[in-house]
Amino acid sequence: MIDGQQPWETAALEAFEEAGVEGNIGRQLIGTYRTIKKGPMVRKVVEVDMYPLLVTHQHTTWAEMKSRHRHWVLLPEAKRLLSDPVLAGLAKELGQSLVASHYPDTAVINI
Repeated sequence: MIDGQQPWETAALEAFEEAGVEGNIGRQLIGTYRTIKKGPMVRKVVEVDMYPLLVTHQHTTWAEMKSRHRHWVLLPEAKRLLSDPVLAGLAKELGQSLVASHYPDTAVINI
């Protein structure tokens, strides 16, 4: 987290720097997963907090575009591509939450 910012504000900044996207950030934590941050000399386990972002603008250039690839997929493909089962589970929960918020009378949908 960046000093003076709320966690969701930091998440929005990371999305802008890493993927060149901006939008409306949710303040409700989706979940947390662990990953390995690789540096030139050190590898470190970090916990990543996830917040929902409704993307309203996609930039053609962004800070980390030379080291990151932006790829849009539908949720079923995202779940298939995510190798971390915790992260895949969080993606599924987000999808179900979005469906439930738009269609509150719908039974649970297997996404």
